[in-house]
Amino acid sequence: MTLPWALQFHHLYSTNDVPTPIEKATIQHDLATIQQGIAVLQERAALCRALLAPIRHLPLETLGRIFELSVTDYRGVDKASVATLCLVCKTWRRAAHLTHTLWTDVRVDRPVLLDRVFEWLKRAGTMPKTLRFTQDNEPACEKHHKWDDEEEDDDTGSPKRCKLAEAQHLEYLANELPLDSLCIAPWSYLCISEFLLSPNPRFLEATSWTSLRSLELNMRFIQMWPEIEEDPTMTIFNYLPPSLTSLIIDFPRQEEAGVRYINPDDFNGATTAIRIPASTLGRLTSFTIRCDWNGPQIATLLQHCGKLEHLTVEYFLSEGEVQEWTEEPNCLELHDLPPRIRLPHLRTLHVHAIPAQTASTVLHFLDVPALVELSVSVYEDPSDDEYEEHPAYHFLESLGFCSPLADEAALLQYSHLISTNDPPTSIEKASIRQDVAALQQDIAELETRLAKCRMLLAPIRSLPPEILGYIFEITVKDAYSLIKKQVLEVICLVCKAWQRAAHFTHSLWTHCSIEGPHIQLDKAMTWLRRSGAMPKTFRIRDLGKDCDEHNTTSLSDGSLKSQCPLLAPRRMQQLVDSTWLDTLRITSQTPECIREFLLLANSSSQCSKTSRWSAIRALELAMGNCSEWIESQSTSKSMFAHLPQSLSSLKLELPWVESEGLDDSAYSLNIPTATLGHLTSFTLRTDWRGPQLAILLQHCGMLEHLAVEYIHETENWHPWTQEPDCLAKHNLPPHILLPKLRTFIVHGVAPNIANSIFHFLRVPALLSLTIGLDQKDDLTDDNPNEDLFAQYPTHPFLLSLGLFAPNQFKAKSLESLTIGDWWERSRLVLTGVTLTDIALHLTSLKRLTLYHVQSPHDPFKALSQHMDRQHTYLLPRLEHLELSFSDDKYPLESVFHFVKLRHNHRPRSPEGQLRDSLRMVVVCIPEYDQRHLKAYNTSPTVAYIRRSGISVERSFRKCMDFVGVADFYVKFELKLQFAVS
Repeated sequence: MTLPWALQFHHLYSTNDVPTPIEKATIQHDLATIQQGIAVLQERAALCRALLAPIRHLPLETLGRIFELSVTDYRGVDKASVATLCLVCKTWRRAAHLTHTLWTDVRVDRPVLLDRVFEWLKRAGTMPKTLRFTQDNEPACEKHHKWDDEEEDDDTGSPKRCKLAEAQHLEYLANELPLDSLCIAPWSYLCISEFLLSPNPRFLEATSWTSLRSLELNMRFIQMWPEIEEDPTMTIFNYLPPSLTSLIIDFPRQEEAGVRYINPDDFNGATTAIRIPASTLGRLTSFTIRCDWNGPQIATLLQHCGKLEHLTVEYFLSEGEVQEWTEEPNCLELHDLPPRIRLPHLRTLHVHAIPAQTASTVLHFLDVPALVELSVSVYEDPSDDEYEEHPAYHFLESLGFCSPLADEAALLQYSHLISTNDPPTSIEKASIRQDVAALQQDIAELETRLAKCRMLLAPIRSLPPEILGYIFEITVKDAYSLIKKQVLEVICLVCKAWQRAAHFTHSLWTHCSIEGPHIQLDKAMTWLRRSGAMPKTFRIRDLGKDCDEHNTTSLSDGSLKSQCPLLAPRRMQQLVDSTWLDTLRITSQTPECIREFLLLANSSSQCSKTSRWSAIRALELAMGNCSEWIESQSTSKSMFAHLPQSLSSLKLELPWVESEGLDDSAYSLNIPTATLGHLTSFTLRTDWRGPQLAILLQHCGMLEHLAVEYIHETENWHPWTQEPDCLAKHNLPPHILLPKLRTFIVHGVAPNIANSIFHFLRVPALLSLTIGLDQKDDLTDDNPNEDLFAQYPTHPFLLSLGLFAPNQFKAKSLESLTIGDWWERSRLVLTGVTLTDIALHLTSLKRLTLYHVQSPHDPFKALSQHMDRQHTYLLPRLEHLELSFSDDKYPLESVFHFVKLRHNHRPRSPEGQLRDSLRMVVVCIPEYDQRHLKAYNTSPTVAYIRRSGISVERSFRKCMDFVGVADFYVKFELKLQFAVS
């Protein structure tokens, strides 16, 4: 029995024993067998790898591109390589057939059947096709070429055939197979002559010849140039194709062109002309000429090339030849050439092998204003010892690209000072100072020109009118979103394009205001009509300022009374009939002028069939500076009885009783109940302490937006709501229900009345609540008692609205809560109790904004501890959290820790943990708050929050933003004034 191979030599594996001769022979035999098996397996592995090679999976287009790069050299496409690729496999052959560029170039260097050439070119499809007739291989043309003069004629009697005879069969090319380029490289001038002067009329009329775009004549090795006579008709160039736009000519070398003459000196490169017809040259867009003749032939040809876009000149001069004709005085006039040869369309210029000695004059006559690309090479590049500057620099200078500046030439007089440390003389100092002043003036002028050129290329010139109008709309508005008329007028004076863009932007003309005794109402109405169908806002400022009839303070001198400028019947009729108004704002110093205005406007609208007064949607009455309040107790005789019937928004600014010393106890606002019932927006700015607002709100059943701002100068401001049974005393219901109220904004709430100022309101549909608390006391560490902090106005105010348990009144709809002064005029004392109640009870909040926060304790730390103790998820729908701080002592890291902990406590579902609703956290940190800024930049929690998908951003405070916006407006106005001037 034969043991396994490993067991046969097990005794040798475990010891160092020497194998026996039989074992050695067995092992060597097994070793040869194994190596042979490895070789076989490696071959099989190589075959498998070849089967899985990436080239087998390449698309045919990629294979074709690889083939194209592989078979192309400086002479064009190698036909033999393409044929080899097609023999590899069927796939490669299909890829080659689909790649039309492989079949566009054919080189014929021996007599062949042109039918095969045509079949080859047909595979190129519609690609431009090139056919090359060369004589690279021997024997040369047996008809027109002899190797030496001593060779005897062949007397075999067989007819001799020109190698270019095959080219005359181009007439058989079908019309659907036109050539784009033809290249001919003969050994004899007579080959080209016989080809171009073919007696066969079919060849001269063939489509392949008459539609030829590019022609290359390579006559470099021709040993005789017979066109030395001055007869222009005796030239081969008269028979070039009429459709030619590109011509490449390689002329015979000067030392070889006269070899075949009896007297080689008969050929003179300086005087022999190249007689290409001017009509042919005038059609060329690309011209390449290679010539070493020492004469004006190139200049003579270029003067007719008016459409030339690409020019290549190669000189290849012999040693000692330097194109000296260009150095002669008036060299162009001597050869009947213009002083400058202008090529207006030339974009590409390649000049090679220019002579170093005449680099500055070889093409100095060219004028190429549209040149984009230039390449230059110098024949026998000289060393630095021979020339102070490279000849290529002189060539560029001759074309006008490197002309020395006059200032640089002026510096030559100071060369002895520049190269040494010698002090200048007094005369030199004065001259240098004068040059410096002149240079500074030139620099200023150039900078001015540069600024103007950049202005001409400014992107704002290319903006469409719609984008310009949008930019203007942002620019002309102030911090209160009011249109600044002066800025808009300056914009319209910049240019006509800006004026048209401003006129097309209707939103720029929706606001207009008038004031003063000389009121031009017609111009104001014309301004508003430019807004088209946009809602229009009209403001009347200082109504009654110049009115002696209603202003009692202006009658002390006994002068005659004068009526309000706007209350003239003609002007009132013009106001109510001119245009449709959406919002009307009136600012007055006396309520009597407003009363008269409303009465006359209402009377004019009733008497006119085209009145627009009844269509006003919003009315704003600003009476804060009124020194008196005369309002009838009767609703029918009240000024508000004349309000437009279509009114849905009303804004009132009542007289200030504290500043004027008035008594508001008996004041009333007799707004009709029908008007209040139609209001959807109501704004009141007052310091009255009476129940006027509550009396009005009980009739506002359709109200959706309510904004109240209390203005008081004393902290002991006790309104009526602190009285016992305050509602019953004024015949008000226990609760005033506003069922449709969505937005409630209240500012100026004093701490002593926060729990009662709006305790009677019930707002079940409230979505957004903004509270501005007037808390001006400084919070110090002397009172760190948490119970004391709970008495600050924020918590009592929210509790009075029924937002907290146990008196919660359907607070599930509240989505946005903003606490604090937007202008940060007063601080917000935020306690842990307040913030915890907000998080526990206002579960529908999506946006929470806290301005100017101050607290000796850490309310966000209290929230974090509550979540850890109760294992709960606070504010489950919160999407946006924004905070600003009153000082730099607030612990910023605790805010980030709360956001991180809240994210980690989000609930789970069977599919996994739910996505956090929070999208963004914004902290307002100004530049001067270095402590918070450092905490924000170095906090490791911020990076964790951002990786969790929550954006953490830093912004400036709101008031700082306003200053920046105002500064932007001022700078833009200055720029506009400069542009107009």
